[in-house]
Amino acid sequence: MGGKAVDRRGFLAGMAGFSLLAVSPALADTGRRMAFICAMKDREGYGVAALSASGEILRREPLPDRAHGAAISPDGETAVILARRPGRYLGVMDLTGRMPFKIRPPRPDRLFYGHGFFSADGKLFYATENDFKNEAGVLGVYDTADGFNRVGELSSGGVGPHEAILMRDGNTAVVANGGIITHPDYPREELNLPTMDSTLAYIDLASQKVTAVQRLPKELYQMSFRHLAEDAHGTVWIGGQYHGSPADVVPMVFVSRFATGVRALSAPDAVFRNMRHYVGSVAVDAGHGRVATTCPRGGVWQVWDSANQNLIAERRVIDICGVAAGREGFVAVDGLGNFREGETVLSAHRSVAWDNHLLSLNNI
Repeated sequence: MGGKAVDRRGFLAGMAGFSLLAVSPALADTGRRMAFICAMKDREGYGVAALSASGEILRREPLPDRAHGAAISPDGETAVILARRPGRYLGVMDLTGRMPFKIRPPRPDRLFYGHGFFSADGKLFYATENDFKNEAGVLGVYDTADGFNRVGELSSGGVGPHEAILMRDGNTAVVANGGIITHPDYPREELNLPTMDSTLAYIDLASQKVTAVQRLPKELYQMSFRHLAEDAHGTVWIGGQYHGSPADVVPMVFVSRFATGVRALSAPDAVFRNMRHYVGSVAVDAGHGRVATTCPRGGVWQVWDSANQNLIAERRVIDICGVAAGREGFVAVDGLGNFREGETVLSAHRSVAWDNHLLSLNNI
């Protein structure tokens, strides 16, 4: 894991080209266009916000509890917001303003795990869910044309699915199964850490079959796969959460390909130590060949080269987590209400704590 340390100059070089994206004029009037979606907490409680390209809050919808991730439909007109584990709702946000905000509960014997994605044609929505009675992970399937009614499910290929994404081929789903058993009777407890089994599963959606299940070496059995993004080369980037000794220095970022399996990336030990055993979000900027990883517990974020998979830069930002890639690069939010482009804070909402994931409405 050795390597050259990354300094401030390296970070700035890595951030070159990280400017804000242009936004589709179909979404709102010029100058007040919705560009991002992010869950939040403010004086009114939990909510989800639609933001402009400069971080202005253009729309806020109240939520019954803390949210986590979100997904955008292929036509850019609908956002789905999912509750944080153990999740008891998903919210449907019509970005055109034609329909009111809707909340849907899970099936009584299922709970949401905070993430999901739309099918390539937008007709179905897939949510990571906990089949807690059987200690199994599933993808719940929802009909978007029928009010997001649940119409089925398929195996997630493991236990404790967290983030799931649709690959660029439009048919393959990749699921980060964290490997940890949870139960609503013990809401935030992790019940099987000594025997946890995290997997990365590839699923053919047409056949609903799990086509590959990948694992790390046994010495990293306490690493839980959490967050995912696919780069322009078809490589899946993975951020982990480590449940071993706090003193352990272990790799926290991984890459996978269907044919060759999953492997850890190399970086200086200090970089992995700074991550504090948790990568909270992963985003790809395909246009510039960059990948961002954020680590809120460590108060750091990193930029990687997607071609050679080397670390380019690292920078400290307190409680940073949500990061999104648009046509021109990355922007990020933190728990102190800041909305930044690279090192520049474009807006600051001091009564707002932004949550873990920032979603670009153009990155679809």
